[in-house]
Amino acid sequence: MFLKSSIRHKNKTPQKTKDESGTDIHSGVNVPLSPSLSDNLRFFKNELGNSPDIIVRLFEMGGNRTRAGAVYLDGITDNKMVNQFILHSLMIDASTGIRLDHEQSELAFIQDNVLTIGEVSVLRDWDSIILSVLSGNTVIFIENSTEVISGNTKGGEQRSITEPSTQVVIRGPKEGFTESIGTNVSLVRRRIKSSNIRLEPFKIGINTQTSVAIMYIQGTVDDKLVQEIRTRIQNIQIEALAGSEHLEELIQDQSMTPFSTMLNTERPDTVTGHILEGRISIFIDGTPFNLIAPVNFYMNFESVEDYYQRPEAAAAVLFLRYAALIISLFGPSIYIAAITFHQEMIPTSLLLSLAAQRESVPIPAFIEALMMEFTFEILREAGIRMPRAIGQAVSIVGALVLGQAAVEAGIISSAMVIVVALTGISSFATPTYNMAFSVRLIRFSMMGAAALLGFYGIAVFSIILLGHLCSLTSLGIPYMTLFSRFIPEDQRVSLFGLPLMKETIKNASESELVTNTSDSEDEPPSCASSIDHLNERGSQ
Repeated sequence: MFLKSSIRHKNKTPQKTKDESGTDIHSGVNVPLSPSLSDNLRFFKNELGNSPDIIVRLFEMGGNRTRAGAVYLDGITDNKMVNQFILHSLMIDASTGIRLDHEQSELAFIQDNVLTIGEVSVLRDWDSIILSVLSGNTVIFIENSTEVISGNTKGGEQRSITEPSTQVVIRGPKEGFTESIGTNVSLVRRRIKSSNIRLEPFKIGINTQTSVAIMYIQGTVDDKLVQEIRTRIQNIQIEALAGSEHLEELIQDQSMTPFSTMLNTERPDTVTGHILEGRISIFIDGTPFNLIAPVNFYMNFESVEDYYQRPEAAAAVLFLRYAALIISLFGPSIYIAAITFHQEMIPTSLLLSLAAQRESVPIPAFIEALMMEFTFEILREAGIRMPRAIGQAVSIVGALVLGQAAVEAGIISSAMVIVVALTGISSFATPTYNMAFSVRLIRFSMMGAAALLGFYGIAVFSIILLGHLCSLTSLGIPYMTLFSRFIPEDQRVSLFGLPLMKETIKNASESELVTNTSDSEDEPPSCASSIDHLNERGSQ
């Protein structure tokens, strides 16, 4: 909570300047660089509080024995790259190569002929120098020079590519994103080998300077969407960016809603599929979860595993997810409404059985359901927080023991245990965690409406909920996109998960492509295919 409050604090407006890429950075240092090497190194150490992980290597280079110093940060710098490509090149390979006296020519010679590292730049202000070192680069100070050379030596200990832990598939790639934005971008580039793919970097956070990048395919995504998300990211003025959830909160259309209007995923194949369909992916350094926008409501029930199954199987599983959504949202509410207000709608034999079970229960059905749902949420949270070896066992055994004990004690009826258990299991069928969590929150309000007005309360609350969903937008695109205008192909694919049997690519030299089954061409569904008519609606 403290971190989120500090992120939202916008009263402080520190002075900013532009670095070499045009990004606003914190300008707390206005002192110019000194020609003295020792003065520059002393000033740099003081600015970073004489931190013990700052490594300074003094040496002499070239035939004229020019004094220099290499500065880098231990832990986030690749020491092998520093030793081989910077120190070795300057101290040994250039021992007889540098004999020029003019400082600008000397810097240019080092940059163009001595350093064998891939990315080299010249820095002229302290803000850029400090940011470069804190980003993992190595900075070279030279005697009698008011400019420094920065080489890309980012490295250190990082988590290797492993299987995603939150989005597991039976059949499909086992690669997952890591906390390195460079690694994540490369995983997507391996799958999309197109010259039209675009990557735009940003820096967010005065203190964190978190690297953020958007990726899209030019010509596939609408230019207005790219400009909109670019403007929103550039207008962010915060002290720190902790993760993807904070960036999502800062750039989303509506904040007062339990529904997430952006998808988050840690699978490269999922990001690849959405980029190919005309959406924008947002990479954030320091988190394995990427954001995808714009999205609609039905994308929360599509799983990447659907692409690796038969069309019939994918359609059946997708239908099962929609059924699980209805059970998870309306299950306890329907039971409460039927038991409390509408006993005549229950068959006589079932009503007699339920009445016999509830004969010894001293509390109303709503309180009974509320207690069971609250207990189930505690068990779910405890199972997540506990170690993996015992977490699952505790949640399962705890549910069985508590449920059986509550029934034998006459506090809860057996039917309520069945309803709550079925509701909890159904909530796990939603592939997107954010959507499943939103349904869990809304379920309690739905139960309250059922306890007050029965089925009438459920109907009224459902209408309010549907109206709220229709008012949501994702980058200006209606959240319930499929119903804003009837497009049969989009409805078929999104609602039933049936991929196209045949895809055609229109060539420049062909005026028309004719298939054996249809006179009209089927185009793959994409977000860009319906942008024109959606833009006419405007942002809601």
